[in-house]
Amino acid sequence: FCFPYAGGSASAFKSWADALTEDIELCVIQMPGREERLDETLITDMSMLADYLAKEITSFSDRPFAFFGHSMGAIVAYETALRLRYIGASQPIHLFLSSRASPNMQDKSNPLRFLDDATFIDHLHRTYGAVPEAIRQSEELRKVFLPILRADVELLETYVEETSEPLNCPITVLGGKSDPAISKAMLTGWRTRTYSEFMQYEFPGEHFYINSERDAVIASILDDLLHNV
Repeated sequence: FCFPYAGGSASAFKSWADALTEDIELCVIQMPGREERLDETLITDMSMLADYLAKEITSFSDRPFAFFGHSMGAIVAYETALRLRYIGASQPIHLFLSSRASPNMQDKSNPLRFLDDATFIDHLHRTYGAVPEAIRQSEELRKVFLPILRADVELLETYVEETSEPLNCPITVLGGKSDPAISKAMLTGWRTRTYSEFMQYEFPGEHFYINSERDAVIASILDDLLHNV
């Protein structure tokens, strides 16, 4: 299961299916309020979102599954795994968390959700490269995209970890060597969130290294999954 980044949708991982082996099925999380679910209400509460996603994922619990989350998706994947444990459902055999600081190392000192639209977009793009040129140049596209991005930023900025009891599955963290927002130490912080194995990898690139280094990222995921079987 792949969990997209803030402002992202299921299509962010559509090319991954071609790079996976035949015995692995790619399932991409499509959260409410985007693409074909555009008419649904955006969720800005992490507890509500984790509960919603955990219930959907339980229909796949008859077979082993793993989570991959990039940026915001890493926190959502982690919280969904915690919720699955809480409700007594099958849990992921492995958690892959990319480009997101561990919960105890989240920096909330300068909240973005209160900024005006222009400053909000400019800050996110300068820090993460998160706003495509087409959206920055089109007022029409911004009307669609901005509410989604603002909802996701609110989701992250109001997030409070309810439990730090470690998971039993292995955790692999991944990041870009030149990421201006997420340091190696921030990723290493996830080590305390598992009783099992912890692995950490760096790849060339910045926050969205998963695009330019897609094949290398997937190869690392497959290696760790094979080791985990």
